[in-house]
Parts: sequence; C-alpha cells; structure tokens
Amino acid sequence: CSCCFDSFNLDQGLACKKGHFYCGGKDGCIGAMVQEQLTRMQHQDAIACSICHETIDTRSLAPHLSNETWLALEEARIDSKVKLRVEKLSHEFDKRLDAKIREFMQEYGSLSGMVKHQAKQLAKQ
Repeated sequence: CSCCFDSFNLDQGLACKKGHFYCGGKDGCIGAMVQEQLTRMQHQDAIACSICHETIDTRSLAPHLSNETWLALEEARIDSKVKLRVEKLSHEFDKRLDAKIREFMQEYGSLSGMVKHQAKQLAKQ
C-alpha cells in the first residue's frame, strides 16, 4: 500500500491510473484518503490519488468504502456540483445585471434622469 506500506493482494484495494495502490476494507487507507479529501471537494467532484493527484473513478471506490464513507462522499460530490452550478448562475446573473445597468445609464444617465423622463411621459398623457 502506498500509504501504510503493508503488503496486500491487488484485489484487497485499488490503484490509481499511475499504479499507486491503496488498501481497502473497513479500516483501509482508501477510506482514510477519501475522508481526508471530503473537506476539499468544494470545486471538484472526484477523489484524487494523494501521491500523483490523478482522479480515481468514484465507482471503483465504492466496494472499498464503508457505507458511512460512501454516503459522505456522495453527499460531498452533490454539494460540489450544486456549489459549482450556483457559482455559474450567479456569474451569469451578475453579467446580465451589469449589462442592464449599462443600458439604463446610457438611456437615462442617472436615476433622476429616469424620473425626469417618466415625468415628461406622464405630462404628455
């Protein structure tokens, strides 16, 4: 195992794409690595090898994690996706708002300019 340096059969854990092996099981290093990375999953939805930082397929993690760790991982992945979507929508909203403010300022110059314009329109009616 690349983490605890104990010897295991390949079917007793999993390796990243570059071959770094982590032991699985109830108290295995895979679970510890996942738990350690859960707090940093704000802008990603995958677990990375702690040595080379290659992402590890989430489905391959499942058989090696306790139910509690798996549920925490899934919750963190969902939270990450939601947070990224909220950030994207917020950015898009801010861009549209800025465009409308520029449009308003070009047309009226200021809030008092808009009020004067509307007052003139009402006076004509």
